[in-house]
Amino acid sequence: MTLALAEEGFADLAMALRAAGPDPLSLGLAYLGFARANPGLYRLMFGEGSRSDSPEDVTLRTLDRADRLA
Repeated sequence: MTLALAEEGFADLAMALRAAGPDPLSLGLAYLGFARANPGLYRLMFGEGSRSDSPEDVTLRTLDRADRLA
């Protein structure tokens, strides 16, 4: 369940960033807007405290990296 929520969050964040366009300021504002509008989801997506090596955490880190490269 946690992984599914995080995956949905990454998809939503990616949509917000695409909608913001290529302007760096707009991208930054979209990112911050997402984080402020979804604080619990943001913490789930990017983690709080240390991460383990569970398969779920590895998948979340992979999604995080893919989102940063998109």
